[in-house]
Amino acid sequence: MHCGDEIRGINGQDTRTLSHSQATESIKAAGKDLKLIISKSIDNNFSNLKMNHQNSIR
Repeated sequence: MHCGDEIRGINGQDTRTLSHSQATESIKAAGKDLKLIISKSIDNNFSNLKMNHQNSIR
């Protein structure tokens, strides 16, 4: 995870209906079997994009 990413699901449970403390408890209760759905933040800084020899962005 990176700064700005959001946890959207914890073991199949939608986090939009959870408080922060409920989400924390769900993560703690999961033990070794934890499945998270992460929404990545969008980096609007396009200066790190480079053009390759075919003039396409990579």
